[in-house]
Amino acid sequence: MILKFAAERDDFDHALDIDDPTHRAEAICQFFGSANPSAQVAAFQEIERSGREALPALRAALREPALLPHYGEILHAMATVGGTDAGPDLTAYLEADVAYWAAVQPHLTSRVVEP
Repeated sequence: MILKFAAERDDFDHALDIDDPTHRAEAICQFFGSANPSAQVAAFQEIERSGREALPALRAALREPALLPHYGEILHAMATVGGTDAGPDLTAYLEADVAYWAAVQPHLTSRVVEP
């Protein structure tokens, strides 16, 4: 496991060395779903330093079902790097979420679970 994490760190360092900010952001996003929590934290820290050029990579990450557990962090990163430019993306995500829950709501039961 340690060797895997060490190799992943090397890959992460290579991603940070990419000159083009858009391609660097794409490479960094690959670490959002890492099994190594330190790599996940480092990826979100670095993506938030990337600026608006990271928005396309963050939009793509938000469409990855495997990253569902990290959607909250991705949305936060979008707001951080994109500011008002991320507004339409954030609004669209929230509207889709509200629509989902509005569709599901009639099928929910109101059961109280006893401890």
